[in-house]
Amino acid sequence: MVIYISGIGFDSNKLSKFISAAVLFLLSSVSSAGEWSRSDMALEAGYIAVTVADLSTTLDIKNHAGFYEKNPVLGMHPTDKTILVSMALTIAAQLIIAEMLPKEFRTRWIASTLGIEIFCVADNLNQGLKMQYSSNF
Repeated sequence: MVIYISGIGFDSNKLSKFISAAVLFLLSSVSSAGEWSRSDMALEAGYIAVTVADLSTTLDIKNHAGFYEKNPVLGMHPTDKTILVSMALTIAAQLIIAEMLPKEFRTRWIASTLGIEIFCVADNLNQGLKMQYSSNF
């Protein structure tokens, strides 16, 4: 399957590998910083995983008449491209902020953002949205 982002076609398998590699790169750069505890890295990995689950359930909104996105940044009926780009930027921004925070505040930041994402995914699943990873750009 070919996915188009900004008019450029990407093979979905290659795009998935690229996203995975980018996340691994970000996490490895964090772990090489030396100041991150194992629990912070585990929380961060959990945050990324739950954000991907949020991405997946958010992509399913279009498959349900009468459903709409509650995030005002995305708008009521965002395109798949908008959802993908927004979630990627959210992960990057959250990680950059975590990296910039003093060690004593980092765990609270990561745990708080993880909690927000867990709430969003739970709300989406409770409304009947499904996790799905195919999209049409």
